[in-house]
Amino acid sequence: KLNEAAAAALMSLGDTAAEEALLEALRPQSALRFAVAARALGEMHCCRATVPLQQALKHPDERVVSAAARALGKLADPGVISLLTPLLDSDIPDVKLAAAEAIGNLTSVRSRVIA
Repeated sequence: KLNEAAAAALMSLGDTAAEEALLEALRPQSALRFAVAARALGEMHCCRATVPLQQALKHPDERVVSAAARALGKLADPGVISLLTPLLDSDIPDVKLAAAEAIGNLTSVRSRVIA
């Protein structure tokens, strides 16, 4: 069972095995487990998580969607802004906030790259 302490320990390892364990936890069977893994992978800037996180934006559980959006915002790939933009129209406040935060992070990254 993945929890915050386990995710923090895996993050501190920062190696491929840690990424593999966290990527495995991205299967959104449990929203909490997914959120913990997504947060850790975002903090690790694990680009391998991009595709599963993008897929999770369509998940029916808003906790999964919010966690995926926030993690995508930390991966520094401005290409996902177009996937996050529709979430700004969500009726769910946390989904809308997560998308706005992620887009803000990604816009900041894009500005630094262009400058």
